[in-house]
This record gives sequence, structure tokens and C-alpha cells, in this order.
Amino acid sequence: MLRLKVLQDAVVEKNRELDHKNRELDRANKELAQKREELLALTRTDALTTLHNRRYFEERLTEEFARSTRYRSPLSLVMLDIDHFKRLNDNYGHPFGDEVLRTVSRTVRGRLREVDFVARYGGEEIIALLPETGPKEAMGACERVREAIASIQLEHRAQDGTRKSVQVTASLGVASVPAKSLLTMEELLRAADTCLYEAKGAGRNCVRQYQGE
Repeated sequence: MLRLKVLQDAVVEKNRELDHKNRELDRANKELAQKREELLALTRTDALTTLHNRRYFEERLTEEFARSTRYRSPLSLVMLDIDHFKRLNDNYGHPFGDEVLRTVSRTVRGRLREVDFVARYGGEEIIALLPETGPKEAMGACERVREAIASIQLEHRAQDGTRKSVQVTASLGVASVPAKSLLTMEELLRAADTCLYEAKGAGRNCVRQYQGE
């Protein structure tokens, strides 16, 4: 009986040690999974604006366009370009230009829905995917974004201490599917990009929408 009691105590102790090691292993696995998620987020994020980056946008565009094509659900794509951005950089310096980009990015993100996907497309260009959004609703969203950006007043402080209020505006182009003339992702992107340049040609600080069928 004494030997049996010793063996039982040893089994209990081993089980306790095993439970402790299992808990440590679970904790380590959770920490590893969290680190992986953080690393994945970093690879999908633009460092300056904290918006999604172009590579991740292209992945999402592929998914959303395929879903729109399959279910004939509306999808709109918006391309936005900050007006006279090079002039802002030249006149006030690149750090101020970076602040303009960050502020515009926050403004765009704040005026769109949680389900909308916003990314920095390159330079001063921002791009957005609006799922379940047809032409009329997309135009309304673009106008809200444009008006919000036009209301931005940033203050530039020169080295001599003088301060100047700087207004920012943006031009936007938007295209939507389903559309008979937009059968591929490339055509959707090209249509939105063409509309963006039409907005710039019309004097900037405005929205132009694709009118094809």
C-alpha cells in the first residue's frame, strides 16, 4: 500500500507538471500567432499613412471583383489624387508634404464605411474599394470625401517662426461595375484613372464619374 501511495503521488506530480507545460505551450502558441498577425499587418500597411498598401489592395481587388462578377453585386472603385502635391512639397518641404498625406488619409478613412477598403496607391494617390455600392451611392461618398478634404486647414511653420494656413484639395475619379464596358479589373482601374484625369482637367477639387454602360 505504501508503494502504491508513492506511485500515485508520483503520477499526480507528473500530471501537474504536464498541465503546467501544456499551459506554457498554449501561451507560447498564442504569442506566436499574435506575432504572425502583427507581421502580416505590417506587410499589408503603408508605413507613412497607415492605410493598406498597394500590394494588399490588388489582392482585395481581385477578390471583390470576382465576387461582384459572380453575384452581379455592385462594386465601385475610387481613385483620389491630392491637388498640386509637388508644389506643396516644393514650397513647404517634404515633412509638411508627409503631414498632408497623413491628414488626407485619415480624412478619407473617416468619411467612408468600415467595409470600404482604402489604400495608398502610390505617391499622393489614394484608392478605395466600395463593396455593394452602385454609381449613385459612390458619387455621394466621393463628394463627402472631397468636401471633407477641402475643409482641411493645415498650418505651416517656417524656420523664422512665421505661420501660414494651407488649404488642401483633391481630385477624384470613380467607376462602378457591373457595366457592359467594364469586364475586367484592368478596365475598371483604367476607367477610374481616366475619370481622375478628367477631374484634374476640369480644374481640380472635383469628382468625375465613368458614364459608360
